Amino acid sequence: MELIDTTELIPANMRSADIQKQRYLLIVARREVDEVKEEAKANGVPDEQIERIQPDMGGETRTEWGQQDTNRVTVILKLWKENGTVHAMKTTQDCVVMPERDTEYTLYPVAYLRWEPMRDQFHGMGAIAGEIPNQIFINKMFAYTMASIERSAFPVTVYNRRKLPNGLSRDPTAAYGVDGTPTEALFVQQGGQEISAQVAQFVDKTLEYTRDTMGASDAALGNIRPDNNSAIIAVQKASAAPLELQKMAFYQFVEDYVRIIMDIVSTDYGVRKVSYTDENGEEAIQDFDFSQLKGMHLKVNVDIGAASMWSEVTQMQTMDNLFAQKIIDDPIVYLESIPDGVLSNRGALITHLKQQRAQQEQMMRAQQAAQAGQGGAIDPARVLAQLSDEERAQLEANPEITAQVFGTEE
Repeated sequence: MELIDTTELIPANMRSADIQKQRYLLIVARREVDEVKEEAKANGVPDEQIERIQPDMGGETRTEWGQQDTNRVTVILKLWKENGTVHAMKTTQDCVVMPERDTEYTLYPVAYLRWEPMRDQFHGMGAIAGEIPNQIFINKMFAYTMASIERSAFPVTVYNRRKLPNGLSRDPTAAYGVDGTPTEALFVQQGGQEISAQVAQFVDKTLEYTRDTMGASDAALGNIRPDNNSAIIAVQKASAAPLELQKMAFYQFVEDYVRIIMDIVSTDYGVRKVSYTDENGEEAIQDFDFSQLKGMHLKVNVDIGAASMWSEVTQMQTMDNLFAQKIIDDPIVYLESIPDGVLSNRGALITHLKQQRAQQEQMMRAQQAAQAGQGGAIDPARVLAQLSDEERAQLEANPEITAQVFGTEE
């Protein structure tokens, strides 16, 4: 799985947002020349054609570190659908790196997430496109404030040049000779001009409104103490309202790429060993033929939801209170309801409790069967005849339970 930039994906129809209905897709990448040559050789491309793979763009492009991109070549992967399956071919400007082949996939192996859909546009609008004017305004306000502070933040000395023709001295002990009466004002200190407080207030308001409209409030960022859970949940839901469309788009994006992965797995995996958790909570391994999924009409629903920093803490506190108040008096239900990762051996504890409960139920049934005998006498043979084969085997494997039921303990 690879994450690519928006500019590296070129659809056939730029006015259609449905990626699976595109006639073809082009994925552009800049790769090392030696790497591309090795791939071409692995795909059976003749050597004389491999030698035609050379760096392109003439060094005009640059890498992310500002260096000239002289050792890379542009590689284009083309995907298109033909007879219900996806075909692929990879080329450079002068060489076919991967000849055309049928991948046997039914879906394009590409999932795309748009931050904000736009009519008749495939790529949509980016996350910060609508906030650029706000950012420009904030930058200007800070620049104007810094320039004003540099010019007028510090006091300036103003003096009378007719009385001090030689100017002011930098020597703090120097004496000044003046023309006229020395008691008259020779110089004054002009204080700096104060910047209006409305500038800082308006900048802060702009930042606050911008964050709120983008859903980046303090509750969403986790900058609050999780003391009052109900209030925090309400605030978070209210602050997340501007991002509801983006959340739904992300959920659909996850479901799309899960469907694509299922398509790839059913085509390429074949028979493999898979691990799963059995009914006793233990990990088991079994062979599974993934090709059985091919052609099935699978109903896939990916459960996705927001995780909060207080979710596990709140759930544990709630379960502890319910168990302490005897609202939940079954320890198995309590252990099955606590969050994953709290107890490392939770599955083993649940299995042990279930075994204990099964033994207790067997003892009760055996005692009831014994008490139903004539004259209240316990007939072991009669009791064992009323039990199932599994229950008799467990009693035979646990002599202490048998002795307790039939009253034969020493």
